[in-house]
Amino acid sequence: KKPKETARKMLRMVETINTQQFEGRQQVTCTTCHHGSNRPDRNTVVASEMTPGEAAAAQRASAARQDLSGRGRPGEGGPGRGAPGADGARGQQPPAVPEGARTAGAGGRDSQAEPAEPPPPAESVDDVLDKYVQALGGHDAVAQAKTRVMRGTATARDLQQAPITVQEKATGEYRIDTEGRQGTQTRAFDGKRAWMQMPNGVRDVEGVNAQQITRLADLGLPLTAKARYEHLRSARYGSIDGAPTIVLIGSPAANVTEWLHFDRTTGLLARRNIFTRTALGQLQEQVDYGDYRDVSGVKLPFQVRYATWNSVSTQRFTDVKVNAPIDDGQFARPAATR
Repeated sequence: KKPKETARKMLRMVETINTQQFEGRQQVTCTTCHHGSNRPDRNTVVASEMTPGEAAAAQRASAARQDLSGRGRPGEGGPGRGAPGADGARGQQPPAVPEGARTAGAGGRDSQAEPAEPPPPAESVDDVLDKYVQALGGHDAVAQAKTRVMRGTATARDLQQAPITVQEKATGEYRIDTEGRQGTQTRAFDGKRAWMQMPNGVRDVEGVNAQQITRLADLGLPLTAKARYEHLRSARYGSIDGAPTIVLIGSPAANVTEWLHFDRTTGLLARRNIFTRTALGQLQEQVDYGDYRDVSGVKLPFQVRYATWNSVSTQRFTDVKVNAPIDDGQFARPAATR
């Protein structure tokens, strides 16, 4: 039978890989790719927070490296450092949901057969976005929110906390300052280019890493979503932690697809999943929004969790101001220092 023939081929492939690449040691198994599923998982999944025990071990290892090197590492780097970029056209078909991804209405694949594609929602893109804007406070209130300044803390994957300050304009400029043990790290976007400043210098950021810096620059999203995402469509219903959602899918950039999950009861944006196609496979990021509160007539999330394939940052804000004055120089790249 064909399934048995396929299984035998896979076993021979695993044996060949271990023999030729690992001197016969059993380093690769069926589980390496399949994880109990009929179809191998070719996609990354988002990282999760460490347990307290894992975090303590990571801190001990970091301290040991610092002792050996004689100097500490300058703060926490941006998520996905060194991630590859890719060229291509926008608006390609959305990717299959990676197994293990915490996305609404899409769990891991069944080991016997893939579920049938559900019918599209009755609500249109305009219906979903209009409800979103109304839930935030209405078109006029959202349009009048030109800037926001937020202060709070960010908890990293290793459970370490650091004070943060976020400055943002509705036109897309964005800056986040993180106060680390070795000094302040800044990641920013001036509307045209992204940059990063560490205690030891400043540099430009390009490709996927530049896109990541602007992921959370979403103050203007409610009124610009249709311009921001090509081929935006109402795709499916789902749920997040038991709350019913509706999912819009669109493409904000070349080789990037986003799923936007809106709470069907409140109308608020609950989650974004970002899928980036690269030569090394598909990379996934996830942004979760919660604890919405009214600030100057507009509802804003006071908790934002951003996870990539190798990092997690949970931002909790205690002070949020809308239309606070922000000097444009805050977004400008500083001159390099010697």
